[in-house]
Amino acid sequence: MDWEERARPWIEAETELEELHKNVGIELIQRAPFEPGMNILDIGCGSGSCSIAAANAVGPTGHVTAVDIAPPLARRTSQRTASLQQVEVKTGDAQTLDLGSGTIDLAISQFGVMFFADPKAAFSNINSALRPSGRLLFAAWAGPMDNPWFSGSRKIAEVLLPDLPAAIPTAPGPLSLANSERTIAILHEAGFENVSVETVDLTLDPIGSAADVSKLQFKIGQLAAWIDQSLQDGDDAAELALDCQAKLTKFYSTFETGNGVSIPAKVHFYSAFSRA
Repeated sequence: MDWEERARPWIEAETELEELHKNVGIELIQRAPFEPGMNILDIGCGSGSCSIAAANAVGPTGHVTAVDIAPPLARRTSQRTASLQQVEVKTGDAQTLDLGSGTIDLAISQFGVMFFADPKAAFSNINSALRPSGRLLFAAWAGPMDNPWFSGSRKIAEVLLPDLPAAIPTAPGPLSLANSERTIAILHEAGFENVSVETVDLTLDPIGSAADVSKLQFKIGQLAAWIDQSLQDGDDAAELALDCQAKLTKFYSTFETGNGVSIPAKVHFYSAFSRA
């Protein structure tokens, strides 16, 4: 995958994405037992919002290792944490990257662990980085029917793109850990103990109107790629894109409130411990 190109829209929409996921980040950080001096691993750090929160929580005597597979996102985190000497940024796949051995107190991730080609191998690698009784805490989306952010665009695509491939629930992607029983089993297989999940109902409160949210979804979501994959000879890509955006805007308008758009969401917060 060309991570330079794949990460470009995420960088461009950094402010909008952080606002979209703000409530998820609050829930994750509230659950993280940060203490001054702790050694933290942030997996799939994105542009660094959780890394910054962790660095501020553990202070100058602590340490935060921020990891992302996409070089542009790692560079952006480095820029944003330049004044925080306790932050170290690494570029690579947490499934195979050397994360150290037995030194991490707490590993966290906000939507950064759902894309592994081999989840068991990835979580085993993360487990090996934790100290005895160290903890893994991460947020992952629940199923599409509980998350209109995903189901809305998928339903529109299925109507407009008749050759759209069937969704594979366990394929690497944002919803791959939606099945909590399967995810808990994977974590046990990776050597974790005391595995649990808390599923939380919250809202995604993006910036702007339904039309703005439609543009954001089209920019960072899967719709544009689905259109490219489904085009037939003679199809007008621009016209199809406009049709998708119009239908998305109509869909998101159903979530408009007096204070903007507020989309219901359901997120799993998984917790697991390495062996003592």
